[in-house]
Amino acid sequence: MTATAGGEVKVGDNSKLKLVGSVEKSNHDETLENGAIYTFGGLAGTYAIGENQVDLALNPANGLSNSANWSANPASAAVVTHLPMTDKVYTARADYSFNSFPFSEGLGLSTGVNWRRLHRVFNQSADNYTLPSGSAYTLDKVLVDGGKRSTFDGQGIVYVDHDAYWNFVRANGTNNRTTSPTGSFDLTEDVIAGYGAVHYNSDIVHALAGVRYEKTAFDNATATLRAGVATPVSFHRSYDYLLPNVQASVDVLPVLRLKAAYTETIARPTFTTFAQGLTINNFSSLNVLIRGSNPDLKARHAKNYDLAVESYLSHGFLSAGLFRKDISGEIYFLTTTTNDPTTGVASQLSTPYNAASSKVTGLELNAEWRDFTGLTPVLDGVTLRANYTRLWGRLGVLNANGSGRTIGALNQQPTYIANAMAVYDKGPFTGSLSYARRGQAFNGGVGATAAGDTYIQSYDSLDARIAVRPVTRIEVFVAARNLTNSWWREVTGVNRNHRDPVGKVLYRRCPVPVLNPCRHSHATCSWRRSSDRCLPVGRVPCRGTGSRPGRPARSISITSTPGVAMRPSSSRPTARRS
Repeated sequence: MTATAGGEVKVGDNSKLKLVGSVEKSNHDETLENGAIYTFGGLAGTYAIGENQVDLALNPANGLSNSANWSANPASAAVVTHLPMTDKVYTARADYSFNSFPFSEGLGLSTGVNWRRLHRVFNQSADNYTLPSGSAYTLDKVLVDGGKRSTFDGQGIVYVDHDAYWNFVRANGTNNRTTSPTGSFDLTEDVIAGYGAVHYNSDIVHALAGVRYEKTAFDNATATLRAGVATPVSFHRSYDYLLPNVQASVDVLPVLRLKAAYTETIARPTFTTFAQGLTINNFSSLNVLIRGSNPDLKARHAKNYDLAVESYLSHGFLSAGLFRKDISGEIYFLTTTTNDPTTGVASQLSTPYNAASSKVTGLELNAEWRDFTGLTPVLDGVTLRANYTRLWGRLGVLNANGSGRTIGALNQQPTYIANAMAVYDKGPFTGSLSYARRGQAFNGGVGATAAGDTYIQSYDSLDARIAVRPVTRIEVFVAARNLTNSWWREVTGVNRNHRDPVGKVLYRRCPVPVLNPCRHSHATCSWRRSSDRCLPVGRVPCRGTGSRPGRPARSISITSTPGVAMRPSSSRPTARRS
């Protein structure tokens, strides 16, 4: 539900005052379903890591392909996680403009203030269903098509009927409802800002110089969980920035424009990085692990430098630009260890931090041409567009021992981005064919050393769309995405290469990268289900400890020891607005 009110008042012949206020309430509910484990008793296995692949051998394998030999483990809970979130947003702003409109010439002025309040309530809970002891609910009862498409060799894919499984679990299982006090929070955030700018416009020159002051303050209530006991905590934090903005463009020729700008901007941290609580686990009297968010996070602050040249042709457009961003307070996750020499207690703290600094430099090229009839009339209505961006980044981080090092990319920053598109638009018919390629990107996972950093290898995709407009305001279209059947490949290791024996390789469908879904209590491989197909997530079993568990949408895990286990799971988000 959103309500907005406002108006404009003309002040004199060449100035205007604009007032706007709004109230918005929204609810977003998400449900994650993770099924219990199915086991095949008495099975052991080994795996060997080769240069190009991992070989898995199971012993004994007799009866493994019979789904009736797989039973739901009563000791394993089927978990339904509930993630309801409610937002209330209030805004108010006032803007005054004097001779600073698109048609204005000479000196002008603009100034204004704005305020925004966000009240977010997030309460996480879970339903934990366990089947009665001694119950025999075998896997053959929940397979799609009777298991005809499933493979039970320890490396293949098993297709589970989601509705059949969960209907049985809810009808026959015992539910234990739990809450997550550290995952929940009640946050009120206020942002107040004011700005002022001087404008100059002529037939040739357009310039702006101004400054913006912005202050963010929030009050938050969550909890700290220690030894299973939740203690409510609340805190107040604030930070502010003064952000200058200088821009200019000059038309040196009727078809040639030069641009330059210096700006400063901020990006606030996501709520999960600062609003949730801490969980403290005492694995022993000398080993403490603390995990959670960091309420002392500040916004990322960037100083931006831009230069560009643009050429406007009769049937096209060309541009080239250079840019640089110097960023302070880049946010990343890191686990640090401290040792108390007096007590001998080793404490590990795993939270997000503001990095000392980072920077990215880039080159951007764009081209568009809209007339090919000089080549042949058949190409009438065809437009070609292309752009290429090359990026060089540097991110300063801390190692687990407190020493500093540099990563050659920012979080989620690829080495390059390239796009090409062909568009046809004539009469009632339209169509497009677009190709995109993205270079290797740092995925934000910072390891204890460079070998543990996580990257996404380069990938490409091809999309197509065809549409027809039989009448005005009605369009019928067919669209296809990822015709190249591209996968995300997430890697670690010294060489960030899946052939590296110390690395691990994960796979996933475009377009969103994922965290490592492996569970390290055993040697584990996982698979992710996307739409109606299970897709392989990894062929390299997890080794060691310390990688972050992910949250697969629908997955099946196969554990090599002490038995083989499979866990059907799913993610079913729902959203509503009221």
